[in-house]
Amino acid sequence: MPRYVALRLAATMPVLAGVSIVLFALIRLIPGDPSHAILMSMADPGADMSRLREDLRTLRAELGLDRPYATQYLSWLGGILSGDLGTSMRSGEPVLREILARAPATAELAGAALVVMVVVAAPTAIAGAVRHGGLADRVGRVVALAGVCVPGFLSGMLFVYAFAVGPGWLPTSGRGGLAHLVLPGLTLGLALAGGTSRLLRAGLLDALSQTYIVTAEAKGLPWRVIVLRHALRNALPPVLTNSGLLAGGLLGGSVIVETVFSWPGVGRYIVDAIGGRDYPVIQGFTLVMTLTYVAVNLLTDIGYRVLDPRVRVEGTRP
Repeated sequence: MPRYVALRLAATMPVLAGVSIVLFALIRLIPGDPSHAILMSMADPGADMSRLREDLRTLRAELGLDRPYATQYLSWLGGILSGDLGTSMRSGEPVLREILARAPATAELAGAALVVMVVVAAPTAIAGAVRHGGLADRVGRVVALAGVCVPGFLSGMLFVYAFAVGPGWLPTSGRGGLAHLVLPGLTLGLALAGGTSRLLRAGLLDALSQTYIVTAEAKGLPWRVIVLRHALRNALPPVLTNSGLLAGGLLGGSVIVETVFSWPGVGRYIVDAIGGRDYPVIQGFTLVMTLTYVAVNLLTDIGYRVLDPRVRVEGTRP
């Protein structure tokens, strides 16, 4: 196992290097000059244009935007290797500090979404597999399909109208008590539950058709034990394999949900940074998300090898 982890870590290095180059180049293709946007936000309406042009040159030099792209990239890469993601062009604060300050809010939203996903996906998948073709299966498939197909911003607005605008039961924005977390967590969690439920249901149907299930029934084991202890365990590896895509959906969905509900997390932070063309923030955020995605996939592969002995056996063969 340590050798496998070391090989996987070594394989991610070229990926991260390629991502950093592509990321740096694509951000520079965004129309507009961040220094111009910053200067115009601070300038008086009647300011002298010649003075503004001089201030613009000065600001570009301060931000390092007048240097060649290769120099800018190597400077940014050197900062990353020393643990520095750069400094925000708009706030003047270190990007890593600003991301860490907003990370608890995003982690709180992600935790609530995962709870909703498990609470919705697991029962619907188990009921659908056990009562295959029945009413519970049909209802579960409709719920899963709705979770997959309905965009997050649309379901979020529907929840706002149903639970906040009309009856006024729940707040629609901000981060405070548990009530503020219900609608964002529900919106993001249901979007994740659809695909997870369909995948788990398919895995359970395959597991329940295996001969060891017949053997367990012949031994007189209760059906609940057969499903939850034996079939569910063997249906989990495909779901675990999908954790990488799930993490991507969680990170991408949080951007939309945080914007809709004005949740003060990292997702809303990056939306504001894109609008302000804050290069260091966009680069730092994307790199952190890439590292998170790579780490989740590595942990997923390790977990898959732990759950499925066949993978461990195949990995030891010459």
